[in-house]
Amino acid sequence: MLTTILNLLRDLLRPRHDLLLENLALRQQILVLERQINKPKFRDRDRLFWVILSRLWAGWKTPLRLVKPQTIVAWHRFLWRKYWRWKSRPQGAGQAEDPHGDDRADPQDLARKP
Repeated sequence: MLTTILNLLRDLLRPRHDLLLENLALRQQILVLERQINKPKFRDRDRLFWVILSRLWAGWKTPLRLVKPQTIVAWHRFLWRKYWRWKSRPQGAGQAEDPHGDDRADPQDLARKP
């Protein structure tokens, strides 16, 4: 992710025609890869990248070659549900509260006493 940010900063200083030619070269490579790979595997960070890009850039659908716009919308919904499930989880999850408090004796202590 850091390299992506550094590359973006570097690209801001490059001439426009260099960026257009690089973009053309990258698109051609993607077309070649599409012919060779049936279904590419996306990692969570790849999905997150597209979700964020879709929120920041109105033209995000134009360069899509490997996924459909509906897929990115589905990823966004999935990540949103995952976030709210995490945010809404009970604190100290996995630990059942003792309804009787501390006034009950520990069974192991009772077993040790004669």
